[in-house]
Amino acid sequence: MNGDRAADGGTTANENGGGNGSGGDAAERMRQAIRAAADGGGSVAELQTAARELVTHLKRQHVRPEQMLIRIKEVLAEAGIRQMHSPQPTPEAFANTPGSVYRNVIAWSIRYYYDGDGPS
Repeated sequence: MNGDRAADGGTTANENGGGNGSGGDAAERMRQAIRAAADGGGSVAELQTAARELVTHLKRQHVRPEQMLIRIKEVLAEAGIRQMHSPQPTPEAFANTPGSVYRNVIAWSIRYYYDGDGPS
């Protein structure tokens, strides 16, 4: 996350999300799923699964809901998706727009954190 490198050129635990609640592998899967969805090559199911895995990881690390949401937004930004103020998409236009991806990931993450159900 912060680009720290170990003396031997490898990555540090902080960079990979080890022990700091950042999500590590789950965050990377989420970034990949976000990029794929935004490019039109990913599926809704892949994105939902990635969101659930990251939120589950963060919750197990006792990350508070506010911090979880901040981390989700960071992962979205790392994947090139930023908050957009666009009209609500139609159901048919699920994930092919950055605004749709952003809104859906945030909504699912909140649902997963509080009740584990995600999309309804």
